[in-house]
Parts: sequence; structure tokens; C-alpha cells
Amino acid sequence: MKVSQYTLIFPFDGKFLILNSLTQALSIVPKPYHDLLQRMRAGVAFPDDDHHPLVDELYEQGFLVPDSTDETVFARSQMAAIRPVLSAQLRQEIVIVPTFSCNLTCAYCFQHAGRHDGEARVPVNTLASSDVMSGPMIDAAFDAVDAFPGAGQRVITLFGGEPLINSPRLRAANERICRKTRERGWDLRIYTNGIDLVGSTDLVRAYRPDFQVTFHDFCDRAGDFRESPLFRKWLAGIRAAAAEGVRVTIRINVSAADVDLMPNVCRRFVQSGLFSSKNVRAYFTPVLNKNFGEAGYDQGAMRVLGRLLDLRQMNSSMQAVDFIGWKVLDYFKAMGGNRDVPVPRFVRCPAMENLLCFDVSGMIYPCYELAGFPQYAVGSYYPKLALDREKYARWQSRTILHEAARSCGACPTATVCGGGCAADSLRRENDLHAASCEVTPAELGHFIERHPELVRRAISGKRLFD
Repeated sequence: MKVSQYTLIFPFDGKFLILNSLTQALSIVPKPYHDLLQRMRAGVAFPDDDHHPLVDELYEQGFLVPDSTDETVFARSQMAAIRPVLSAQLRQEIVIVPTFSCNLTCAYCFQHAGRHDGEARVPVNTLASSDVMSGPMIDAAFDAVDAFPGAGQRVITLFGGEPLINSPRLRAANERICRKTRERGWDLRIYTNGIDLVGSTDLVRAYRPDFQVTFHDFCDRAGDFRESPLFRKWLAGIRAAAAEGVRVTIRINVSAADVDLMPNVCRRFVQSGLFSSKNVRAYFTPVLNKNFGEAGYDQGAMRVLGRLLDLRQMNSSMQAVDFIGWKVLDYFKAMGGNRDVPVPRFVRCPAMENLLCFDVSGMIYPCYELAGFPQYAVGSYYPKLALDREKYARWQSRTILHEAARSCGACPTATVCGGGCAADSLRRENDLHAASCEVTPAELGHFIERHPELVRRAISGKRLFD
């Protein structure tokens, strides 16, 4: 027998938590189990497994495998069984970028440095024709989607840039996109910073899209809101959309610089009545530096998460906000919320499955974070459709078990993060299959040590946050 390469051991509650990230076996055991696993991992030979009854128990639970087992082969068989089932449940995601222009210049934006050379680009209300998708381009994008293999339900997402800038040309483009989406019976989402949402009432009433609104840095360093026209417009827009009965998801981007402001941020939201609407949901999300040329996971995100969780316990106003995008926490949320074990992640995101992004330059991308950078395009849709199927297929081949993903194949937490962001891998190393680590064994252990109460809830099948 040998210890599975996916078996992880962590101190927990005076005992040890053993976790196999491939089979998702999990057990809390006393020290003798830990000592046996460590001896076996160190290569200590046992003359006869019958003399060590714990070996049989650990084997039955999935933490040990026979010496002859090739775990890569077993993992591939698991992926072959699981991935088609999950893929069949996914809707094809189509992201349309009708403009790269934006009325904010967030430093962490994945387009800011690359497209705008790090300079602020705040457009006037009347955008130039080259800044906005034309009617023929929109028609061509939908023709391309209709022709793309894989029929079935799709979801169209407007993204940017900022798709709701108050510009007549952009508003006309958005109306055309929304109309074509609804004609096909597809779901519609709009990702926005929310600044001009208040002026989009007609769009909301006519097409009733779901909204994701990003909130970041509307408060001063003392933790008080800038009661500026900007914030008032943002708040009024969300209220107006929610009042129309559409769903609004607020992503509150949190970094180390502003994490201690979150109690005041949430208190102000509560005072405004924002959290009282059943149509509004809010999440804390990490600020990840996606700037072109500066890609990489924010390794300080775990410290920010720890501080957020501590603050949440002490501030009732923060308890209306959930968490998303914190990979380790998401893992235990899946375990608790589903009263089941998380499914191992062999891929990181829909870009490895069925995502297509159409941008204002006429190009097609497998990931919206690469939109605007033609070297990463997999084809064009305008003036004619030309898809590099081999280049696009390479994205579907990116798994933690790909022959070029050696560092992922040997990593016991690769099934938690799915190999990380492929866009980061391309921007950082020009290698689609390079690992972009988002969860390490050390980070998983740090969370288990710092937040045992949440781990206990997850193990018992309870939701982490009531």
C-alpha cells in the first residue's frame, strides 16, 4: 500500500483532518492514523498489512491505494466519467462586448493597462462609431452563434468596458442585442459597474435581464461613503432595477487596502434598504489583479478573507453578504451547502468548456478576459466568420491532467482550483497549460487552522452561513 498523492493531512481540533481531493474522502482521526500515514509516506516498509489494522481502514476510506496503482490513470477515468455529465448541464455562455469604453478606470481591470496604456479613458456620452458595435456586427455575431456547433439553451452576457454608458449609439446597440437574445428565447445578463444603470429603465422593463453590478472604492479611507453623485446614481440604479423585479447581484470587490471598511460599507447598504429587497444578493469577492502584463492570483487574498470572516462575526450588517470567488472557502461551501462532497475540478472555468466572446473589433475569444488582444483570438466573426478550430480546441484540452500540465498532475490541490486561470497562464508565460495556482496545500491548511468552526459546519453538511 501507498499513500494516495491526493491525500492531505491537517491538524484539526486536537486530531487530524485527512482529505483526499480526488475521491473527496474525508475523515477526522486521532494521532496514530496520522503517524502511520507519515511513516508510509516516508517509505517505511511493513512486513504484512495484517499487522497494521489501520491500513485496511485507511484503504477502505480512500486515503491509501495499492502500490501498483497509477493514480493518473485513475484520475483520467474519473474525469472521463464526470466531465461529460457536468458539461451536459452547462448552457453555452456567449459574452458580447459592445464597447471597450468605460466611465471608470479601476486599477485591477484586465483591460485597463493593456488597452488604455494605464491612462484614464472616460468617454463623453457620445461615443465614436468605432467605439461601439455596429448593427451589422451584432447581426454577424448572432449568425456566428447560431452556426456554432452545439444547439440548446444559451445565455448572452453584455460586458465591456462598460455596456451601460449613457450614449445613444451604445443604447441602440444594447437594444439590438437584447432583442435578438429574447427572440431566440435565451437568458440575458448584463455585467456593469452600475453607474448608468439608473438611466437604463427602458432596457430593464423591455427585456428584464439579470444584472451583476460591481462595487469598489466608493468610500474614503475613514470608512465613510462619499455621498457623491456617482454613488447616488449607483444606489438609485440598483434600487430601480430591483423594483422592476429583476435580479441584481452585487459583487463587492475587497482588497487589503479596504477590507476594514466593509462594516461601514455594509452598514450604509442596510441603511439604504438595499439588502431588504428579495431581488438583491450581495457577495464579497477578492480583488484579483488581472491587469495585462501583471497577471497573477492575489496571494494576499487568504489574509483578506480571514479578516472579512472575523469582521463578519462582529458586525450584523455584514451578515447579509455571502462570499464567492475565494477558492478554498468555495470548496467548503460546496461541501456544506449541498450536504455532499464537492466534485473534483478538472477544469477551472467555462472557458475550458463552451464560452465564446465577441468583441467590438470583430474578433472571437475563448475568454472575455482576453478580449481586445488579437494575439489571443481564436477567430473573427466580422466581416466574415473564420474560426481557428484547432486553436479553440486547445482550450477544451486544458485540464489538470493534460500531458503538458505536469505541475498540476502532481499537485494534491489541483482538483480544488482546476489548474487556475488559463488567461493568466497565457499572459504570464505564454503557455495555455502552465499552472496558475489559486489553491495550495498551505492555503488549504491555513483556512482549516484559522476557521475550524466553518470546516466543522461543512463536514456536518450544514450551510456555512445561515
